[in-house]
Amino acid sequence: MNLWVDKYRPTSLDKLDYHKNQALQLKNTVNQGDFPHLLVFGPPGSGKKTRIYCLLRHIFGNGVDKMKIEHLSIMTPSKKKVDITTLSSNYHTEVNLNDVGIYDRIVVQELIKNVAQMHQVDVTGQWDFKGNLGTRLAAQEYNVCKSEDITMPEGLAMRIAQKSRRNLRLAILMCEACKTRQYPMTVDQEIQEPDWRVFIQNTAKEILKEQTPQQILKVRDRMYTLYAQGIHGEVIIKGLLNELVKNCDGQLKVKLAAQAAEKEYSLRQGQNPMVHIEAFIAKFMVIYKEFLEESVGDLF
Repeated sequence: MNLWVDKYRPTSLDKLDYHKNQALQLKNTVNQGDFPHLLVFGPPGSGKKTRIYCLLRHIFGNGVDKMKIEHLSIMTPSKKKVDITTLSSNYHTEVNLNDVGIYDRIVVQELIKNVAQMHQVDVTGQWDFKGNLGTRLAAQEYNVCKSEDITMPEGLAMRIAQKSRRNLRLAILMCEACKTRQYPMTVDQEIQEPDWRVFIQNTAKEILKEQTPQQILKVRDRMYTLYAQGIHGEVIIKGLLNELVKNCDGQLKVKLAAQAAEKEYSLRQGQNPMVHIEAFIAKFMVIYKEFLEESVGDLF
């Protein structure tokens, strides 16, 4: 049984609900035979990948969905070997450049070379809703529920839209979880967080509970569990930051935000994400323990 988020994912440009003018423009550009390079950007869950796959199917057909996973090693000019994993069909290649850090340009160049050498691509083979993003997300949830022949209270849809933080995929997952947990649904029913977000929240509680070397090792194991499940390092650091600052005063919040920004920047330079996540946790423990000791000292 498919999740709703996959079951109702649009599969063609004609089925896209939002930015229909852009979809029509893409179709016309393809039909004219002069297709340019494109840069598609937007927040997580806004539909970038869905729109790209709709475009690929319009150009190449259903062969785009016949994909395979490949593990590649690319040698940089400095003789460093970079290992990457790609997901590809005969018509496209998908790669997560967050995994290669500062070597992203080199990886892209090598992938293009490989495709050019190995493949010859044959390019021959509505609802217009206006309003703020939260309202559009709620409306999309309503559409999914309507397709499932179930009723969702408008207030609950708006709460899910706000809690998902502009992420449409997450909003639909939350919507399905609410229906599974309780039906008929009510406006004030509990909205469950994704498992990985709850895991981060509980990890933050462990960090706040004890600041010792032994606790760092314990928390480190939890971070490896998250990372092994595909949760990106930046998401982990931001998630921990959002939870930890709830227990800090104004001055401590500033210090913690500065540390998170520094570690996030280092992470983007292509180094081992776990090193920076662990360093962030250790630094917080030091700062927070000093804060607690000073607070106790002020009482006497």
